Amino acid sequence: MSFPWAEHYTPKHPVMQWMDEKLPLPRLVYNAVGAGYPVPRNLNYFWNFGVLAGLALVIQIVTGIIMAMHYGANDLVAFATVEQTMRDVNSGWLMRYAHANGASFFFIVVYLHIFRGLFYGSYKAPREMVWLLGLVIFLLMMATAFMGYVLPWGQMSYWGAKVITGLFGAIPVVGEPIQTWLLGGFAPGNASLNRFFSLHFLLPFVIAGVVILHIWALHIPGSSNPTGVEVKSESDTVPFHPYYTMKDTFGILVFLIFFAIAVSVPLKAANASDGDSAFVDMLLTVLMLSPMVVGLAGDSDTQRIAGVASAMVKAGAFADNDDLSLSCGAAGLLYVLLYPQPGAVPSADDAGAFSALLELHGKTERQPPPELCPQLGAVLVPLVFLEVVYDAFAEGPFFCVAGGMQEHRVRALPWPR
Repeated sequence: MSFPWAEHYTPKHPVMQWMDEKLPLPRLVYNAVGAGYPVPRNLNYFWNFGVLAGLALVIQIVTGIIMAMHYGANDLVAFATVEQTMRDVNSGWLMRYAHANGASFFFIVVYLHIFRGLFYGSYKAPREMVWLLGLVIFLLMMATAFMGYVLPWGQMSYWGAKVITGLFGAIPVVGEPIQTWLLGGFAPGNASLNRFFSLHFLLPFVIAGVVILHIWALHIPGSSNPTGVEVKSESDTVPFHPYYTMKDTFGILVFLIFFAIAVSVPLKAANASDGDSAFVDMLLTVLMLSPMVVGLAGDSDTQRIAGVASAMVKAGAFADNDDLSLSCGAAGLLYVLLYPQPGAVPSADDAGAFSALLELHGKTERQPPPELCPQLGAVLVPLVFLEVVYDAFAEGPFFCVAGGMQEHRVRALPWPR
């Protein structure tokens, strides 16, 4: 526990008390990223990049495991298995592009994380161990990224392995034996590919272990802050949750916007199928509006939410005739806004939001939803919206749409249960 005034975890439910006694995992989470971890109240957005680096690591591990299921670590088939993953595996293109671009994004956020540590002096006492463990993570990242670059086994992969291992060959006296040992021969070949794949699969889990040590070492002295002056009392800190969990969530959504764009650019360039393109378009729509949703989530202002609904209608967010996934993504965001604020539903109704959604529902009955988003896309979201309106008005099996001009029987609709 980093500060003496940190709040202690006190489970109240008998099940949680038993759990805390036998395996205090909830206590660990509470003290690590919950209200039990006091954080300086003046942290700026530079402190978000540690969480973003953790998110990038999770993306790399998940997509990497899926890619490994379809990869053949043999110099005769490695390139072909990568192409087969791209062309024949369901969403294989998404996994590869997310993994490849995710590596670049991982390094970007880590570089910014390192810059913040240098700029604000976070490497100084009493946080030397935090900095040293961070350097270990960075070195492991570079090794993992290099070995991953070799795995597609194209020309760039082969000569990349040749050049990078050649750097070890430049070491006097012992350089040549080290290079031969790393490659498993005098040139990159099947032995090189096998050992690089094995280590590339293993090292991310080693990185995850060092990340745990990194966070553990951070929690002993506590977080630094932009002023460089250590906190002195409880009034200088706030609980990590909910203050910095919300701030980190906003940063994650902004990160995912740029990440989705980076993933979608090669897809568009490759003339992907309509279903894949629709999926990416819907993803971009949701992510680009998500920071607005998070910004409004902490403010119970029904007028602001109603204003957003009106602006979406005026902008034609629900009336895209070319790609229904865009309209359905906008509908999903409006659902997230209105569900916790039913008081804004009548104003959204007056603005014509539900008339537009009913029209969208009619389009989805005439046009099949995109292949990759049948649940979130064309049918489910508008129907859930109608259910929200029904719950908000709670006046029987009928509700009014567009100022009383048209009535619809809610219970007659095919509700998703």
